[in-house]
Amino acid sequence: STLVGLLGVAWMQRLKLWDPVALAYLGSGALLLGALLAGLATLSAAALASVSALVGNLVLFGVIVAFLLAGAIKRVPVYEAFIEGAKDGFDVARDLLPYLVAMLCAVGVLRASGALGYALEYPLGGARAGHEYRFRRRAADGAGQAVFR
Repeated sequence: STLVGLLGVAWMQRLKLWDPVALAYLGSGALLLGALLAGLATLSAAALASVSALVGNLVLFGVIVAFLLAGAIKRVPVYEAFIEGAKDGFDVARDLLPYLVAMLCAVGVLRASGALGYALEYPLGGARAGHEYRFRRRAADGAGQAVFR
């Protein structure tokens, strides 16, 4: 999907992807990604979990430090900006809370009444019938998630 997105944007903006510089960037990125995946494929499950946790924590810490540095470079009062944004975020959450509670109640009523199961199962050909039970059951479960998201 990333490749299709890249090609679509390049086509719409008439970018020259066959330019040697663009090909060098794309090729080196593909080689780095391939080397990373090859290296990760050799790790055991425990080592992969450890590396994944370490990299995730480092990326999160790096993003926080980058925000602080960018604010310091641009002479923005970072703490005050953070507090102001937190206040705005709290106001947004407070305003959305009644709608969230109403949606959760509606979903609960639909599930408890059985209407949700009926509405999702029978348009798919009856998930309990036929030899394609597993596929249809997964499709019905996925449809429920898609409807509520």
